[in-house]
Amino acid sequence: MIFTLYYMYATLLQWWRLGSLKNKLNGTLNSKNALLLSTSKNIHGSKRQRSIENLLFHVEDRIACTIVPKQIVNLAHWILFPKDLKAFPIHIEVRKCDLKPPFLYLMVRTLLDNYTRHDSEIIQIEHFGELVAWKGTSKFEVLLKTDLEHLTKLVHCFWNSTIDINHDLEVLEVETVNIDGNANKIKYTRKYSIGETIKYSHSPVHWKKFAQDVKELYLKIRENSNPKIKIENGSSKLDDQKEFLYTK
Repeated sequence: MIFTLYYMYATLLQWWRLGSLKNKLNGTLNSKNALLLSTSKNIHGSKRQRSIENLLFHVEDRIACTIVPKQIVNLAHWILFPKDLKAFPIHIEVRKCDLKPPFLYLMVRTLLDNYTRHDSEIIQIEHFGELVAWKGTSKFEVLLKTDLEHLTKLVHCFWNSTIDINHDLEVLEVETVNIDGNANKIKYTRKYSIGETIKYSHSPVHWKKFAQDVKELYLKIRENSNPKIKIENGSSKLDDQKEFLYTK
């Protein structure tokens, strides 16, 4: 009986917190500003020429605030996710988010080059929206299409704890953005086993191999930047390897 009452209280408390946070975000975000989730270290060390508008919360070293102006991300250097997610070196669950307009776009930036042991809550990023595109350089970045409901849940996770996304990738920043242009479609030629994408190791040698796989896959974007020319019947034909992505 006591356990049941405690569970009901905890559920109601979380429901109230989510509702309060959703109302706060709804009343704060507009077309000019952006929501930024970050650690104080990343905010103070950033070279961006933008200003903090409103501080939403500051818990330990985690900060949520609005900044201006809102960033526009050009998709020319981003890659579409594969239709078959087994062709990606990071485990992503096949699921569909029930999103409701107005839609928002999130840029999630994580640390890729190395893994440092730390305490955090691991979340599956695909639970919070639809995967749009990705980049893999010294950092792994994801563009996510979401809505206010799912954004609120993500902010709530960040409020409670430092978060990692799939494959224990440490989240550095989460930011709402506008997007422009078209992402690239590449040819995914490899399938990754469950052992590679789920039962992975944090050891430096294994993590280095994982990061290398992601970066090598991202380098395929050059195939779109430098398309091959086929010669057919005495005339040249340019390979079109780019697939356009709707952005609105």
